[in-house]
Amino acid sequence: MPFVIDVSEPSVIGSLLPFGYFWQFFISGGWVMFVASIVVIGISYWQLTLKRRFMASQKFVLLAIDVPREIEPNLKAIEQIYAQFSGILSKPNIVEKYLKGKVQLTFSLELASISGYIQFMIRTPVQFRDLVESAFYAQYPDSVITEVDDYTKDAPDKFPNDKYDLYGSSIVFSKPNAFPIRTYVDFEHSLSQQLADPMAGLLEILGKLRQGEQIWIQLVIRPTDSTGWMEQGRTIINKMIGEQSKAKPLLGPVGGVAKGTYETLTASLFAPGETKPEPTKPKNWMMQLTPGEKGIVEAMQVKMAKRAYETKFRYCYLSEKALTNKGTGINAVFGALNQFATVNMNSFKPDKVTFTKSNFIFFNNSRLARRQRRLMKTYKQRLAGKGIIMNIEELATIFHFPVLTVKAPLVSKIESKRGEPPAGLPMQEFGSSFRPFQPSVTPVVPPPTTVPTQPRPQQAPPAALPVQPQPQTPPPFAAPPTATPSTPPPAEPTKPPAGQPPPNLPFA
Repeated sequence: MPFVIDVSEPSVIGSLLPFGYFWQFFISGGWVMFVASIVVIGISYWQLTLKRRFMASQKFVLLAIDVPREIEPNLKAIEQIYAQFSGILSKPNIVEKYLKGKVQLTFSLELASISGYIQFMIRTPVQFRDLVESAFYAQYPDSVITEVDDYTKDAPDKFPNDKYDLYGSSIVFSKPNAFPIRTYVDFEHSLSQQLADPMAGLLEILGKLRQGEQIWIQLVIRPTDSTGWMEQGRTIINKMIGEQSKAKPLLGPVGGVAKGTYETLTASLFAPGETKPEPTKPKNWMMQLTPGEKGIVEAMQVKMAKRAYETKFRYCYLSEKALTNKGTGINAVFGALNQFATVNMNSFKPDKVTFTKSNFIFFNNSRLARRQRRLMKTYKQRLAGKGIIMNIEELATIFHFPVLTVKAPLVSKIESKRGEPPAGLPMQEFGSSFRPFQPSVTPVVPPPTTVPTQPRPQQAPPAALPVQPQPQTPPPFAAPPTATPSTPPPAEPTKPPAGQPPPNLPFA
């Protein structure tokens, strides 16, 4: 007699299989959810593959930017540059997103100090190079933009490393994105309008690095038209000022239609009774807020009014093991970033997920090495990911050229202004048919053989030429000429002898 187990009974399944109840749920219709999950995961993986292919097909260029020493950078001008960068915003359609893997391209604003030498750079797609150069030349005509090699290509990828240590993290906000940080407007004197440049402290730290130390700062910016962070900010503002927000229907548009239909039917079935007029209430408590609370509301509204970027903020400190100084490479840098912090609004802090700290309880060395490898990979590839929201005013505060009062000696600048070329200077790119100006030289042509070489004899002019007198007509109303006798010219007066008066001297 064969031994048969009936798996249709839940008790048998629970006694034989550890996941018996899950199996019962699966065969009872749960397989639909399982298949749907597999499909969603497959589509997500396919989209990720298409995005990687799209990004691999893009070409990027790294540009180093120098400004003359005698030009005082204007932070308003930097703000206009970042506003012009938002022209690359291009939201892909359904075909481009799901079949081609197109994503929004980014810029990377980078500040690197290699052994104390400081350089401002920007990494851009090749097709947007003209946009970047024209934006900077429009505000700083005498600046110099040069294509350079990637300074990160020689950095090690594998950690732990025998020669180098790596510390750093992504930098995030301590509060929601709608809260702003301190911007350059807060660093200007109210009367003299003189700017106390907040980058002075950071540049001094970067300039004190020794041979074998490097600090990299990177802001990968991507223009965004998302309004989710703005809706969150409006909710916070309405809560602060006591203004009631309109409650959204429970089931979305369907719930709104159902609620409207219910109110219409109940209003038609039941006669409205007499109701007392409700006393008018103020719209909000804005007038009752303290000056500090009003300042928070106004600052949040100013941030939401300007063009914003989704920003991935990264920081790396790479040094030889014998020279590693966490006091300079980590604590001093975050101390400089604290200049942009306010207690009642926003501030920067290291991301606890990516921070390369070495005080884990379990698997300390392996976890630290894995974070170091991931940080180096994401920095080299300039990956955007999910970042914080910063508007153009905040970006101009964080990443700008130092003002004249900053005396960081190793910041890369050009020594003098560039002169404009003359108006008539020829250029080779105008075409191969164009030739530079040359003075025209008339070639010497030998005389023809038919020209006589001996001079032609000249004829003497006639002795006398016949001249006919022209008749003279008297002028109108003039008397006819009369013949007058010829008179001799008057004699010259003679001088009287010395001592005698002239003969015609009058006497009284």
